[in-house]
Parts: sequence; C-alpha cells; structure tokens
Amino acid sequence: MKIIRDKAIVEDACVHLAEEDAVPDAGTVTVSLARWQSDREALLGRGNVGVRIGGEDDVRVLTDDLNRLALLCLEFPIFADGRGYSHAHILRAHMKYDRELRAVGQVLRDQIWNMSRVGINAFEVAPGKSVEDALHAFSLYSVRYQSTVDQPLPIYRQPPPR
Repeated sequence: MKIIRDKAIVEDACVHLAEEDAVPDAGTVTVSLARWQSDREALLGRGNVGVRIGGEDDVRVLTDDLNRLALLCLEFPIFADGRGYSHAHILRAHMKYDRELRAVGQVLRDQIWNMSRVGINAFEVAPGKSVEDALHAFSLYSVRYQSTVDQPLPIYRQPPPR
C-alpha cells in the first residue's frame, strides 16, 4: 500500500490486525489499544508493533511504552471526528513522542495540512482516494500564522526573513 510519510509517497507493508487475528512472526503490525493492554508482554517481545488509538481512548496510558512502539495510528472514523487532532497534540507537545504518528481511516486531502500542523507525519488516505492527489495538500499554504507543534512561534514573533 502507498502512504504519505514525511511529505513523500512511500510503499508501506504495515498490517492492521483485528482483535482475533494472529500476530505474524515478521513485519510491522498495529493492534488496538485494548489488545495492546491485554497482550502487552507478548507484543513487546515481538517488536515492530504499533498501537491504533481511537477517539475515545486515553493516549496517556501509553506513557511508559512510547519508546517501545514502532508507530502510533490515530483513527479518524469519519471526517467530522476531530479527536485525533487532540491526541496528536498531546502526544507531540506534552508526551514528546517523536516517532511515526499516522492518520488512518477517513483521511482526506482537505485535512492533511492541518493534521501535519499537530504533528501527524504519516497518512493512509481514505479508500478510493488518490495518495498522489493528497500529497498536494502540503503545497496549499505557504505561511502559517498560528503557533503549533510544527511551528512553536507564531509568525508575528518570528524574526523577519533576510
């Protein structure tokens, strides 16, 4: 599958496991937060595991495990569910998570630029949508007025360009 990672289109073989799926011996996989909590020890021994975080989940329960996870996926089940934005901000700004933070689900071109502003750096675009078209979201705006994870100082506090 093709995804956007760090503003480039790349091939990705990550498998999102359902609750009943067996964990393969190799490759990167993701599991739900509930499965991570129930099978944590076995999954830690495997490596290359990520956790999917739903809007109703509390990301702070992962505080002690952040450095052991290959990636975190924030689930966006519908366009209007913005709880993943809050999770991303908490993970980047408060918990200092510095690995891959991926948006999955109903990820549309119109959201990608704003998702990147809160620290999401990888995107699985919604089924049926073009990853090539979605990549153009990063060229929509040239100036960021507000401060956020990707630009700590607002534009009016930055030194003038030379």
